[in-house]
Amino acid sequence: MGELTKVTLHEYIHTYQNNYTIWGNDIAAENAGRVENYSPGPVWLEEGVAEYLALRILYQEGNYSKFISTMKENLVSARWIKKTHGLTLKDVATRQGQARVNKICDGCGGRLYYDTAAWAMLYLESLVGENKLIKQYYPQIPYLGWKRAFKKAFGMSVNQFYAKFNRFMKLSSSRQLKLLDKVKKK
Repeated sequence: MGELTKVTLHEYIHTYQNNYTIWGNDIAAENAGRVENYSPGPVWLEEGVAEYLALRILYQEGNYSKFISTMKENLVSARWIKKTHGLTLKDVATRQGQARVNKICDGCGGRLYYDTAAWAMLYLESLVGENKLIKQYYPQIPYLGWKRAFKKAFGMSVNQFYAKFNRFMKLSSSRQLKLLDKVKKK
């Protein structure tokens, strides 16, 4: 199983995410820099969930070492984008932010909304457990909107999560990599 399978899983996860929106992503609203209340949430969250879960599904059973090595590569990328450009997840919350980041440097966006966001998902999972995202966050979006669903499912606002994750990203890479030890092989 290779990259094509991972991409297919990534895109399939987007169909799951969009199942819980009242209406599809409004591209015009996204291009205007707004994250609609009943969308799956910020760009980094939408893409990070798809990337992280695709990696977990693809590699956890068949090739756990590939999951670990990919997450290690993602961490190097995430640390580089933070150190070199000072960019954070908040910079790619909207499609407008995503476009702005992509103008800063070629590949910066992907380093944030794929690589960094995959680590944000691993970190969030370490804080709240692995089932809250799928079983609580997404099903509540149509009723509460993504911000309130985020707070209810994870016990913190998205801004509180940004602060926690930014502190995590300041840790040494050896401390950050310890999260990989907590990923359960199923």
